Amino acid sequence: MDTANTYSVIIQKIRSGDMAVLDELFTDNRNAFISQVVKQHQCPMEEAKDMYAVAVTILYDNIMSEKLTVLTVKPLSYLLGIGQNLVKAWARKQKDSPVHLEKVLLHHMADGAALPDTYEQKLQLVIQTLEALGSACKAILELFYFERRSIPEITTLLDFANVDTTKSRKYKCNQRLKKLVNDQWQKINKYA
Repeated sequence: MDTANTYSVIIQKIRSGDMAVLDELFTDNRNAFISQVVKQHQCPMEEAKDMYAVAVTILYDNIMSEKLTVLTVKPLSYLLGIGQNLVKAWARKQKDSPVHLEKVLLHHMADGAALPDTYEQKLQLVIQTLEALGSACKAILELFYFERRSIPEITTLLDFANVDTTKSRKYKCNQRLKKLVNDQWQKINKYA
């Protein structure tokens, strides 16, 4: 059976009420979808999981309402297409809300490519490392990333000598955080 016919059979079975096919489609594409959304869009894991559930629901609704009668691409590709729209909507909301902790911390992940099975572990490691950095570094990074304060504001708030001092300390704190996370992650994986 060729690929187009296979996809047509999937649509027909779902339309006829075969939930086992929908469950299989859900399970088979879940990790790939979530991983891609997290990697490409720096989207928090929980958001990516929610987006996946919504994407599958939209796929199901499109099949049942006959908006989707022929599937000419892999189901994952179709779901990722829906996911693109969901990510855009999520990104618009993020611009209007405070910076999400996970989004900032993803920047400091050991390899920047957190897969679903290691994401939570890496995130916890970054949070612990941020706490262990010391009050000055923690304050600079929290003010800059979480509160979106400017360098001149941070200079005033933390009573630094000048803006250049603040920039330099922020850079050094970022580098220190990345190094500590990478070192700890390598130790964890060495013994795993």
